[in-house]
Amino acid sequence: MESKVREQTPEEKRAKEVAAFSAQTRGQAILLAVVMALLLLVGAVAPASFMSHFIVFVLSCFVGFQIIWSVSHSLHTPLMAVTNAVSGM
Repeated sequence: MESKVREQTPEEKRAKEVAAFSAQTRGQAILLAVVMALLLLVGAVAPASFMSHFIVFVLSCFVGFQIIWSVSHSLHTPLMAVTNAVSGM
């Protein structure tokens, strides 16, 4: 016997999407709070020279992330193919 799966209404689909987005946002906020607490702890005990290098590292990670995610999908595959070819040499 086949059991029929009832198709969701647009309202149910939207409610499911909103719940998933809320859960994802909550998880990201918790992660951000934990990372901030760890950075404050590191900043309290680390020497100034380490912190200046660490700040540059964190900013470069952020800028690199933004640059990589701003590449359109149509450019991503050829760009990665060339990058892999150059690194293989």
